[in-house]
Amino acid sequence: MDTKELAPQTKPLDLITLAKEANVLLEKLIEAGGEISPELESALQSIDVSLPKKVDGYGFLLDRLTKEAQFWQEKSDLYAAVAKSTLNFQARMKDRIKIAMEIMRQDEVRGFDVRFKMVRNSQESLAIDERALPRDWTMEVVTRVPDKERIKEAIKSGKTVTGCVLTQGYHVRKFVNREK
Repeated sequence: MDTKELAPQTKPLDLITLAKEANVLLEKLIEAGGEISPELESALQSIDVSLPKKVDGYGFLLDRLTKEAQFWQEKSDLYAAVAKSTLNFQARMKDRIKIAMEIMRQDEVRGFDVRFKMVRNSQESLAIDERALPRDWTMEVVTRVPDKERIKEAIKSGKTVTGCVLTQGYHVRKFVNREK
C-alpha cells in the first residue's frame, strides 16, 4: 500500500483533502477488517506534521468513524431483523408441516426432491403449568450480587470495603478549540 496515496505530506490540509484522505483511510480500514496495519498507522501519523492540524485531522476522522460505525450498525440491525424474521418463518413452516402430517396421520411425506419424516426428539421436554403446580414441587432460588451503589457510597464516605476499590478512569473527548 502506498502511504503517499493515503496522506500526502506536501499539501496543506483543507476540508476537501481531509475528506478524500478520510475516505481512502476508511476504505483501507474496511478492507483490512478493522485491523490497523503498519501502513495505516503510518498514514495516520502522516496526516499532517503540525500538531494543531493533526489534532483537527484526528477530530474530523473520529467524527467520520462515528458516522461510519452508525451506518454499519444500522445495516447490521436491519440484516439481523431480516435473519430473525426468516428463522421465525422457517419455524412456522415446520410447525405447519408437522400439523398437516398429524392431520393426515402420516409419519412421512415425500416430494420429488425432498421428504419430511416425523422423528422422535433426542431429548424429552417437560411442559409445566407453574400456576397449577403444587408448592412442594417448587424450590426457592436466591442470588447474591454486589450492592454497587451502597459500596460506592461507603468508600466515598471513607469506609474500607474488602475486595473493592473506587477508581477514576480517563477517556478521550473532543471539544471545539475556542482559543485561536
